[in-house]
Amino acid sequence: MLEISEAEIKKVLPSNGPSINEVKKFLNKYNGEYIVIKCGGSVLHEKKLFDNFINDISVLNKLGFILIIIHGGGKRISTKLIEAGIKSDFINGLRITDSKSISIVEEVLVTFNKEITDALKKKSCNGVNITNKLNNILLVEQENENLGFVGTPKEVNKSIIEKIVKEKKIPV
Repeated sequence: MLEISEAEIKKVLPSNGPSINEVKKFLNKYNGEYIVIKCGGSVLHEKKLFDNFINDISVLNKLGFILIIIHGGGKRISTKLIEAGIKSDFINGLRITDSKSISIVEEVLVTFNKEITDALKKKSCNGVNITNKLNNILLVEQENENLGFVGTPKEVNKSIIEKIVKEKKIPV
C-alpha cells in the first residue's frame, strides 16, 4: 500500500467522500499504477465543474495516487475560431485543423494547460505543463490528409512523464 496513514487519509477525504476502508482498497489496488484522467473541454469551460475537477485531482494526489491529466478544449477552441472568423468543419467528428487554425488551437490548449496547473498549485499540488512547445512527448502520424494537423499518437516519450511523476508532481 502507498505510505499514507489513516490519520492522513482522514485529513484529505472530503466529508461526503468514500469511507477510509474504500479508499484503502483503491490505494492497494492502484499502488504504483499510473492513473490517466481525460478532462473534456466542457469541464474546463464551466467554472463549477472545473473547480470540482481540481478538488478531486487534489484529493487523489494527496492520497498518493500517480495521476496524469490529459485535457481537451473543444468549446473554447470553437469560440476562439469564430472570433477569428474561421469556420470549423468536421469529418467523422474530428475538427479539420488547417494552417490558419492550428495556432489558435495550440494557444487555447496551452492556456487551458496553464489554468489547470495554476489551479492545482492553489490546492498545494504541483502540476507540470507538458506542451508540444515545452516538451513534446508524442510522436503523431497524420490521421487523414483532409483533416490537416489532426493525427493519431504512435509513440509516447515516457521518460518525461516518469521524471515528473518521480518528483511527486502531476503531468498535465
